[in-house]
Amino acid sequence: MLSALFVKRAEDSPLVKKITDYVINRQNADGGYTFCQGAESNLQDIYYGLAILSLLEANFPEAEKTIKFIVDAHFDGIYSIYYVTKASLLLGKSIESKLKKSLLSILNSKNYFGSTVLFSEPSSEFTTTFMALELANLLKVKVNTRDVTNWLLKSRNNDGGFGVQGHSNINSTYYAIASIHLLNESISNQFETIAF
Repeated sequence: MLSALFVKRAEDSPLVKKITDYVINRQNADGGYTFCQGAESNLQDIYYGLAILSLLEANFPEAEKTIKFIVDAHFDGIYSIYYVTKASLLLGKSIESKLKKSLLSILNSKNYFGSTVLFSEPSSEFTTTFMALELANLLKVKVNTRDVTNWLLKSRNNDGGFGVQGHSNINSTYYAIASIHLLNESISNQFETIAF
């Protein structure tokens, strides 16, 4: 855990202060955050900024502005729903019913089932599946666990790893296993996957 790296409280540690200042200096006037100073606020950077501040036990500056930014956000898919939900939870804000409606729409469409396109190593075709399942758990939305587990297991390869078209990679294997875990399911022959 990151906080275990710091013996002193956040306000007493120069390293923690430096990291906190870095994040706070990337907050825009609208209350949102951006990775690069001067760029527009975005939902992903808001979540990561808040998550870093939370890990460092630092206060959220201009929290009311940040809340307004995420409340006014347009949901255009699983990523925006994911980051708004996670940021809302960090801010202690109740989850809006429109988040649940949007997630239900995605779950019912089964578009969270990823892709059959082979991605490069840093990416995974199961990222959106993991995000949808984590959100379903957080928002207490029921998912047909058997359907999703079966779909994920179809992408398990002979080497024990996961990935489409027979190409396993560590990122896909992580997201597949993490998704199966969120479903409270398990995989057979776990030692093959551990060996991979």
